[in-house]
Amino acid sequence: MLKNVVIIVDGTNLFLSGKRNGNMIWPPDLPSILLPHVDGDINPVCKTHYFTSVDRNNKGQQKALNKISKSGIIVHDYDLKYYPDLNQCSHCNDKCHICGRNLRKKPHKEKMIDIAVATKAIEIAYQTNPCPYDTFIIVSGDKDLIPTIRLVRQKLGKEVIVAGFRHDDHETNSLAYELDKEVDKVINFNEIK
Repeated sequence: MLKNVVIIVDGTNLFLSGKRNGNMIWPPDLPSILLPHVDGDINPVCKTHYFTSVDRNNKGQQKALNKISKSGIIVHDYDLKYYPDLNQCSHCNDKCHICGRNLRKKPHKEKMIDIAVATKAIEIAYQTNPCPYDTFIIVSGDKDLIPTIRLVRQKLGKEVIVAGFRHDDHETNSLAYELDKEVDKVINFNEIK
């Protein structure tokens, strides 16, 4: 019996970590990069879900997402929400008087991607129609996904593989070591591409 595989991609994580590691990966290439690392006989047709936050005014980003979508990848896009620094006074609360740490509230961007990835993984894990998925490849090194991975792997008995960029330099490492004991396999893009 052939294994059915689904790839779930945190696009923001893939883009930013690829940029930091000097190893950009075009999302439509992910199945050909990742599927050879799945053990056993697999169904060559696999769905890929790509999650990203979008600046609707960025025409280049819109064009790239259209190309990704036309390649057969299912794109889930969420509006990027930007929350500016609300502390307007340049003299108030800027540094800790003891340690000198910057205390100013920094601008914040809300992407909502982690929760969307987690929700889709759980939804697909429970799916039985048209066919159940046996193997989940999650392209994200974010340890916030551990509760989802535990549910999908331990409670539902699915194989879970994570893929991302791991590097000796912790500044460029975006594949959390905490994931190693939670998954069946780790794929480090820095070792295979």
